[in-house]
Amino acid sequence: MGAAWLLMVLLLVNAGIVAGVHLTWETKASLKLRQQLTGLRQSGSEIEICFYNFPRSGEERLKARGIPYQEKSRKELPEGTELMSVVEGYPGAVQYRLIDAPTNSVQ
Repeated sequence: MGAAWLLMVLLLVNAGIVAGVHLTWETKASLKLRQQLTGLRQSGSEIEICFYNFPRSGEERLKARGIPYQEKSRKELPEGTELMSVVEGYPGAVQYRLIDAPTNSVQ
């Protein structure tokens, strides 16, 4: 009976550690993504983007923030800036690049 309780306590501690690590990463990733999207919106530039495995959520995020974009394939956008979408280094991350910048000429 004592071994069963010990095992249950260990499982609860393990679950707490895993949940804490996961929630910490999710919070940091969400904040970084929000910061990246705000920067893209403020730049006023259109972007080329490859959503890889996340087309629906990526499109909704860009539309909601008014960020103009052109969807590209992996071959058309082999290397770009990584948009926070998965753990760093994980294959299939969303990548983008700016394709134009507004000119603010003052005369």
